[in-house]
Amino acid sequence: PRHILNVHQAVTLTVGLKPFDDYLRGALSIHQLCSENQSGLTLQPWQSENWNDSVSMQFSNRFFTSKRNLHNGPTLSLPVNVDPFSISMCHQGQDCLHLQDNQVGYYERCIHHRGIAKISHINLSSIQLGHLVKLQVSYWMIRTGKDTLRLISKLVSICIIDRCVE
Repeated sequence: PRHILNVHQAVTLTVGLKPFDDYLRGALSIHQLCSENQSGLTLQPWQSENWNDSVSMQFSNRFFTSKRNLHNGPTLSLPVNVDPFSISMCHQGQDCLHLQDNQVGYYERCIHHRGIAKISHINLSSIQLGHLVKLQVSYWMIRTGKDTLRLISKLVSICIIDRCVE
């Protein structure tokens, strides 16, 4: 089924503090730069979202890549913490594959007693509302029409920096 290609993992961050405002300005600058460098093509306007009256941004990554859009790379299984009952994986191989490009890394920074920071892999379920996180994202331009492009932000990894609210 084609709808399986739309299944994705996403995180929405609220913007309202200075570091988030700085990031938003940076993202808008990337959008403006991309818009200026597309001769003959139109980049869709930037779309921001709102969550509890604060500007927010969503970052996501699809679980699967269509076989039509395949790049070289090994086929992978979805991590057990993402697809514990292999419901999504039963569709792999029909029209789509899970590739390295579809993986999202989950990490946490821990400060040890000597002040040394260590980054460790964590389970997806460890991330909660209220945690201070740092994201690694990439930006892609995709065609949405004959002469139209859209800039999307793709989630690569998420790292808990501080468990502020637990």
